[in-house]
Amino acid sequence: MPGSRRVVLAGYDAPGWADVVADRTDEIVREMTGFLGSQKADVPAHASREGVHAGISWRIEGSGPR
Repeated sequence: MPGSRRVVLAGYDAPGWADVVADRTDEIVREMTGFLGSQKADVPAHASREGVHAGISWRIEGSGPR
């Protein structure tokens, strides 16, 4: 995926049942906020304010940050 970033958690060999976020919360939060903070938030381009996708109903309210 263009713009994606891979992060390897040093010293973490997760078994299949591991909860990586619970085990390494601080590192994951730091990496995610750093990455997301560097991205520009665009105004949603979709004209619809509500709909259904894959059986999930959604609705947009408000206008976002001012």
